Amino acid sequence: MLNATLSNRNTASQRQMPSAHMLKTMELLACPVGELEAEVERELSENPALRLVEEMRCPECRRRVHSLPCPACMGKMTTENALVFVSPRTSPSSAVTQSEYDESPIDRVQQSITLSEHVLQQVAPLVSATQREIAVYILERLDNRGFLPETPAEVAHYLKVPVADVQLVLEKINQADPVGVAASGVRECLQLQVRALEAEGTAHPLANSILTDHFEILASADIVALARACGQPLAIVKAAVEFIQKRLSPNPARARWTHQDAGDQRFYQPDVLITRDPHRPDGPLLVEVFSAASGWLEVDPELKTMTKEINDPSQKLEWRQHLERAELFVKCMRQRNNAMRLIVTSVVQRQYNFIVGTNADYQPMTRAELAKELKYNESTISRAVADKRVQMPSGRMVRMDQFFDRSLAVRDAVREIVKAEQSALTDDQISLALKQFGYSVARRTVAKYRSMESIQPANMRSRAAARVPA
Repeated sequence: MLNATLSNRNTASQRQMPSAHMLKTMELLACPVGELEAEVERELSENPALRLVEEMRCPECRRRVHSLPCPACMGKMTTENALVFVSPRTSPSSAVTQSEYDESPIDRVQQSITLSEHVLQQVAPLVSATQREIAVYILERLDNRGFLPETPAEVAHYLKVPVADVQLVLEKINQADPVGVAASGVRECLQLQVRALEAEGTAHPLANSILTDHFEILASADIVALARACGQPLAIVKAAVEFIQKRLSPNPARARWTHQDAGDQRFYQPDVLITRDPHRPDGPLLVEVFSAASGWLEVDPELKTMTKEINDPSQKLEWRQHLERAELFVKCMRQRNNAMRLIVTSVVQRQYNFIVGTNADYQPMTRAELAKELKYNESTISRAVADKRVQMPSGRMVRMDQFFDRSLAVRDAVREIVKAEQSALTDDQISLALKQFGYSVARRTVAKYRSMESIQPANMRSRAAARVPA
């Protein structure tokens, strides 16, 4: 049963909410922000008593503000290492000052789901205002595959800017999700993706070598010739080619930000954006929890007055129902946003090192622990994190439920053990080695994690090591 803490955990409103109220709030809480936007649009079109005022207000104190976060409420939103606030997706990120956004190219980009716009949203907070102009030009020049047909020198000559600035912006774009955008062609695109996976420790050890030294043979699909050129067993080369085919995309314009579902070709907009203030790189993280509405949802006050003056009982009842429905929707939306902010605040506090570091910095946490801390039900936490995505300071997009994946640190330890092995360790031996890291993991679990990290079994690693030239 959802606790009334969705509104305020420290008030007398902690009584059980009415059923309709509870169900609607839970429904809104479960929606990713893209679906939430559609829900708001539908409600606005169907209910004449609900209106959207085109003004920015603080979700906390409801004061009119010029930009978010609200200066009057920043103290309430700031923790030891993060400033967490609710904002409409169309508001500029607080990682860049308002004055810098005036007449900036980022303002000219409509908020729609296109490749260029998604990449620009990631890159803009990481570069200067001048460099954002370069990013806009590059993204406008992409072909239908997501490649850049011009060289950095040609871009620099056209824009009359230093080549170094173009190369810096290109590097940021290349590393944004989906990795490989603005590459010069298929080969470079795949190499960029492999390097990104290598940084995460999930790349096949032969993939980069094949793409760099034997790309023409790979393109010919002659696996036997490729194995001979690599000096590796046919089975290992087949596994590397399969990795390239399944995990890499030669077409960044159709690439996915996640590899969960081969049929899923959507680009995901983040529900939460985590950035660093470029003016205060050592300052707190800036965490925007996106709301669906670009303005302020409210019950139409004129309709409230009009309803009081209606004499016909049936008409009066009809309009009262519209008003009650609007009041319920507005209240549930505010509670949904407040719940998301509280949940994200707690997650960021617990996982700060993971957010700014690597998988090895992950601190195990569960939905049950978070529910107990916030005095929510575990089902509330599950709904809040399901199907939502967080954009990290690096620009990487992760599922929100990944913050509750207890296997991350263990899998990272498995990679480190295999990386440091003098001779190939069996899964039993890795299981024993994991105890030195403080992890008690069964052999079968080690095998599962090893498979998830694209690490070959011990016998295949031994063969590969034996064939590597001295």
